[in-house]
Amino acid sequence: MDIKSLVEGLKSEDHRNKQITKRFQWLLLIIIPFYAFIFFIVPNEEARVINHTMGVCYILAFAIFALIFRSYYKDYKNVDYSLPTLQMMKKAALRYKLIHKRLLLLIVPILLIDLNTSLYVTYDLKYYETIWQNILIVQAIIIPLLAIAFGIGVLIWYKRQKPLRDNALLLINDIER
Repeated sequence: MDIKSLVEGLKSEDHRNKQITKRFQWLLLIIIPFYAFIFFIVPNEEARVINHTMGVCYILAFAIFALIFRSYYKDYKNVDYSLPTLQMMKKAALRYKLIHKRLLLLIVPILLIDLNTSLYVTYDLKYYETIWQNILIVQAIIIPLLAIAFGIGVLIWYKRQKPLRDNALLLINDIER
């Protein structure tokens, strides 16, 4: 792949990712007040402290997701294609790495949602007698869903972003030789 088509591919993928992160950020900014309304404003005589705690945790999880998407959006928005080629390609290779340290931040909101879903099933739906049975049922659903979502993400990365990263790394090697 020549440098011109590589840069065009990077621009296209960066724009696509910028739009996706922007949409998710807005979606979350709509969901947060919606959940706040449901958990705190709509009167519910049966609401217990656990319900309000769950509401706070869901809102906190969505707010963390929104902040993470905001961070990614800023990254894609601030990509500078006027940098020297070597510097631009190193940044592109880093940007399209499969696993980032920042990705670990997703663990916190995922765990909050997992915990809240377990609490909801245990205290509100009461499917089974023991708390542990309810928690295991939730985990039997959430863990496969997370694995499928991760697998889809890896497939998308492999098809769309890995070729760009590989070509950027090849160009870096050629320049540094």
